[in-house]
Amino acid sequence: MKQEVEIILSEIFGNSLNTRESVQTLMRKISEETSSLCEKFVILNFEYIDFMSRSFADELHKEITDKDFDINITFHKMEGDLLSMLKMVEKTQKQRSNITKKPKFVTITDAKTLSDYAFSW
Repeated sequence: MKQEVEIILSEIFGNSLNTRESVQTLMRKISEETSSLCEKFVILNFEYIDFMSRSFADELHKEITDKDFDINITFHKMEGDLLSMLKMVEKTQKQRSNITKKPKFVTITDAKTLSDYAFSW
């Protein structure tokens, strides 16, 4: 049997969704509300939300698209600017790629090696 949990965002955050930390609060709430359910369906109700920051939208998108996130999310009453913001961060997240930097270590054993390294830039 499908059980849905509705979370009314304005009851938690007022009329504004501002920070990445707010998303973490929301994720904890979702986890608490769905912990006893076998199939997890959550409705995020955006009624009375007037503003969503880019940082909130970016973090929300990152969290709900994570490969380990196993909850079905439905956005309810998300319109206009809110929807545009989420679509905008969706485009930027698809373009991201991990950059791995490998540190370079130099062993200095004498003054000449130090001089060569220091002036090589």
